[in-house]
Amino acid sequence: MKQYIKNKLDKGPDGMRVTITDNMIILRSERYLTRMEKYIIKNEPTGVATVKSIRTDAVTGIINEGGPISFIEELVQAKAVYVVYDSYPQDEYCIIILVFDRILA
Repeated sequence: MKQYIKNKLDKGPDGMRVTITDNMIILRSERYLTRMEKYIIKNEPTGVATVKSIRTDAVTGIINEGGPISFIEELVQAKAVYVVYDSYPQDEYCIIILVFDRILA
């Protein structure tokens, strides 16, 4: 997942933690901003909102392509029924929660 995002956006997270619990996989990414995004956050009054919006659109597009989700579904032999994404660019932290149709752990 980390490499897939890096290939799509030219910059993936430096750190990613994965937690599997019940019927969910939680992916927490850290330090994922490009130098340009950091500059926008630091120098523009609406920088955080701008970067959050751009990142949300980009990640939503990647999720809708199905590539990484299909890979994870195949890996865990379950169907993802919900995908939730949120980011906190000011802290370089984002989270993706995948909810599946069966208990994984």
